[in-house]
Amino acid sequence: MKKLILASILAVLFSCNVASAADGKWDGFRGATWGMDANDVNDPNFVQVSRSKDGILTQYRTSSDTLKIGRANLKSITYTFYKNRLLSVTVKTINSGGAALKSAVFAHYGEGHQANQFIDAWSWFSTHTGGKVQMRLEAELFNDESTLSIYGLVVLRQLWADADTKDKEAGSDF
Repeated sequence: MKKLILASILAVLFSCNVASAADGKWDGFRGATWGMDANDVNDPNFVQVSRSKDGILTQYRTSSDTLKIGRANLKSITYTFYKNRLLSVTVKTINSGGAALKSAVFAHYGEGHQANQFIDAWSWFSTHTGGKVQMRLEAELFNDESTLSIYGLVVLRQLWADADTKDKEAGSDF
């Protein structure tokens, strides 16, 4: 009987996770999909705003983006590419938009994990997103700037693997 109950609970949890992953909300942001090539962006207003010294990380913005999510007014939306593939999107609010951004994010993605009840920060881990993204919302509910960072795991895992390789190669530095 215990095995049947446990199996039922696992089946419900698994089906919820699959349904959540299957609805497409974790596949990207505003039409840009995780891992897409920067050269495939079909937007004449898509411009580079910064680049790492080694050229591996490049950040872009577009004036075509509506700087609003729900009731939250946005300062910026920045798309970061790693080796020319979409790694992350960072959204920043202005004018005390943190509470409005939090409401919109929770309504769309569900409530994330809050590690400390006294800190206005929530995380969504790969187990909540069908293995597609890792996300963090730092909502400064009474200040001017809140930040939502969404990382596509397909590219983030490559970045981590490349960093591990470089760390191993650093052994010759000793």
